[in-house]
Amino acid sequence: RLHPVKVHLMQGLWRRLGDANIHARCFSTGIGAVGEGVPQVFNRTVKTVQRDSLALRGDRHEYRRLRLEIAERLTDKLLDTHKKFPMAADVGCSDGAVLETLAGRGGVQRLIQTDSSRKMLDHCRSGMVGDIEAVRVQADEEALPFPDEGLDLILSNLSLHWINDVPGTLMQMRRALRPDGLLLASMLGGDTLFELRQSLLMAELEREGGVSPRVSPMAGVS
Repeated sequence: RLHPVKVHLMQGLWRRLGDANIHARCFSTGIGAVGEGVPQVFNRTVKTVQRDSLALRGDRHEYRRLRLEIAERLTDKLLDTHKKFPMAADVGCSDGAVLETLAGRGGVQRLIQTDSSRKMLDHCRSGMVGDIEAVRVQADEEALPFPDEGLDLILSNLSLHWINDVPGTLMQMRRALRPDGLLLASMLGGDTLFELRQSLLMAELEREGGVSPRVSPMAGVS
């Protein structure tokens, strides 16, 4: 099942992070610069290669329906407020589903689309798209290139579940947002692919007498 990250939960997390000592950690030293002691569950270089391969698949569009649907739900949230967000970023933009669904919502004037895959970015539209100036920047989600308090809005659509240091990335987003900024994000979590996990576990236990991880770990959702 899909569990979009709720805005009020994110705000609560940000308040807790704001009370923590975050100055001892550096997130601008380069691609994949995560905090000290953070488990490296995902090889970010391999993830980029996988995204490059997906970008070159001829049947890529068959797999983007889910991404488009969730992007539509995310940007629809912008209709719940009268506030305008002229400077926005799409973190882990993939092939630009968020830009396709903005359609003037939120008063976005400039959208910075970031992704670790150059080949995936090639599928994103750039220049003037309707009333939005869209730009593309190759950057890893764990080392965001944004200056402090430079953004009004950050969107992230089905990307954060492949991050090793999710709290570190959230802290970077917090610093990049202006004091009244907004984050809208979705990620896979909770019981996503539960049936597949159970099937693989039972099959491997029966055949091999032991188990090993076959599906990416998912963040807990409360």
